[in-house]
Amino acid sequence: MMIMVLYFLLNILHQIPSPLHWSLMADVDDYGEWKTGKRITGISFSGNLFFLKVGLAIAGAMVGFLLSWYGYDAGAKQQSASAINGIVLLFSVIPGIGYLITAGVVRMLKVNREFMRLIQSDLEKRRVNYSELNDYQELKTGEQVRKA
Repeated sequence: MMIMVLYFLLNILHQIPSPLHWSLMADVDDYGEWKTGKRITGISFSGNLFFLKVGLAIAGAMVGFLLSWYGYDAGAKQQSASAINGIVLLFSVIPGIGYLITAGVVRMLKVNREFMRLIQSDLEKRRVNYSELNDYQELKTGEQVRKA
């Protein structure tokens, strides 16, 4: 019972940063639009979901492979020391290594709050200019239609 409670608490802690992932996707789209001039939100989110599913499939396969590697026996009354060590690694060390790798990659990013404010301000100016240009083109097109 104690293990279930601890596992429940661990999963709550694990899920705290999940909303950050999705909110950062908007920043990624803003950065991409600022850098390329094209907004590809649909491709960003669908690509993200695709690779999330690929990652889940690989992780599911890895769990089965690693449990087998460490000698887990589903029918055994008591698991071997090797199997117990494998389970402990699957719940602690292996995810920890993944988090450290992710933290290292995130630390290499040059985007911070100040830079994102600059990007958002620049995008807002571009959108206003684009809107004014679009209004001008519609006005000019309307005049050409009236003359014809």
